[in-house]
Amino acid sequence: MGEIRITEKKKNEYFAPSFRFGSTQLAKVALVRSVSPKAISHKLSDPVVEAILDNGVLPVDWDLGRSEITKSAKFVSTHMRFAESKRWSETPLFAAYRRDLRNGKLVRGFDDLGSLEEFYEIRYSKIFREMSRSGFSLKCLLTLPATELPWTVRDRNGLHLFGNQGNHRFAIARILGLESFPVVVRGRYRTQSLTPGSL
Repeated sequence: MGEIRITEKKKNEYFAPSFRFGSTQLAKVALVRSVSPKAISHKLSDPVVEAILDNGVLPVDWDLGRSEITKSAKFVSTHMRFAESKRWSETPLFAAYRRDLRNGKLVRGFDDLGSLEEFYEIRYSKIFREMSRSGFSLKCLLTLPATELPWTVRDRNGLHLFGNQGNHRFAIARILGLESFPVVVRGRYRTQSLTPGSL
């Protein structure tokens, strides 16, 4: 995604002009904005995410390719770990990882479940502690590598659809009841007017 330069537009609204988008069905606007985690109920389907990331051409009804975010494996698994005190290895996400490892695939660079679970426990317990203490602010967002930035797009009704980054952080924000969660708004349904103030 490249370097992120943030310029303040108005309270809780920041332009990130270095982002570029090439889809003919997605308006080319990038904005960093704080939203309520409760306001995000769906995430984009994997094929739509891939088309957006590859600057591909999206179908006219791309925003209908979605699923409930609270039913995703990452959300359910994060909730099980931090709200129900389950082990990562007991979650649906790790059931999928277990299948991948049995089929000879590496998962996040690991070839065994024990090491992968240790990595998850260290990484996400630290994030949970930090977010419990300080929330998740714009300052926190800007410390993340570009490849880990939580992002959304706005659908034809103006609702945020979550992308493929920041799923665990988003789930933690919902578990903790945070009122604000910054995301990069990567674009909006093209039939809507391109007025950044309304993003």
